Amino acid sequence: MVQANQLQIQRVATCAQIREEGGASAQLKINKQQRQIAECGHQLEEIRTEQQRQNAERDRENAECDHQIMEIHTKQQRQTVERDRQIKEIQEQECTEQQCQFEEMQAEIERMRAQFAASKDIQ
Repeated sequence: MVQANQLQIQRVATCAQIREEGGASAQLKINKQQRQIAECGHQLEEIRTEQQRQNAERDRENAECDHQIMEIHTKQQRQTVERDRQIKEIQEQECTEQQCQFEEMQAEIERMRAQFAASKDIQ
């Protein structure tokens, strides 16, 4: 009976030791998992920070492109206005030259009429 009690005590002690070791092992596993979770959180924060940096860089590049597009558009508008002005000036100049030619031709016709009338009077 004493032996049975000793065996029972020994078994209870062994179970307690196993539970304690298992608990310690479980606590080590929990600690390890908590460290891994913390590391994942840190990595996630680094990823978010990098994404924010990349987004800011992309936004800056987009703003720069938009500015360049506006400059090109403005330059094109100025060039179009200048081209239209030059075309109008050339057209006016051509019109003026044609008007001068027309007036010269009218003057020539009038001179010829006068000569004809004068030659008629002489006859």
